[in-house]
Parts: sequence; structure tokens; C-alpha cells
Amino acid sequence: MIRCSIDGCEARTERDVGSAWICSTHWRRHCPPRSLRRRAYHRFFRDAKRHGWTEKRVAQYWRFWETLVRAANAVEKTDKLDMTEINAMFGWTNDDG
Repeated sequence: MIRCSIDGCEARTERDVGSAWICSTHWRRHCPPRSLRRRAYHRFFRDAKRHGWTEKRVAQYWRFWETLVRAANAVEKTDKLDMTEINAMFGWTNDDG
């Protein structure tokens, strides 16, 4: 079974998808339809269909994939709100005194 490439995600697949996979929830969040990222992703496969998977194209694809996963992980880390930290920033405490 292969885990989702996003840190902390417990989604898994049993399909033969290679060594890297992003679950549908994270895929839609980080590569929405008609976005530049999704267009770039599909362009690799369109070009490979026309010209084949050369070593250069494979290297470019994996560099793109690693960048995509790194950016998605960075967003996921900063997306988590820590309410205690926010309350401390604004001076909102539960102290009665």
C-alpha cells in the first residue's frame, strides 16, 4: 500500500501507481481544475505521448512532482491554526485577574 505524499495524511491506495501518489482530497486542494499546476502536470503526459518518455523528460517530471509535493506540504503545515497561539498574540486569555 502506498501512502499519500502529503505529510500527516493517512490515505492509502492499493493500486499500482508507482512510488508517489497524492490522494484525491489533496489533489483537488492543491491542483484544482484548470489551474496552472494541473495544466503543467497534464502537459508532461501529452508531450510524452507525442515524443516518448526520454530521460530528460522523466527527470523534468520528477523534479516537477517533488516541487508540487513540497509546496503542498508547506501549505498544509501553515494551514493549521493554533488557537492558543492566536489568543496569546491578541492578548486574549482566560485569566480572571
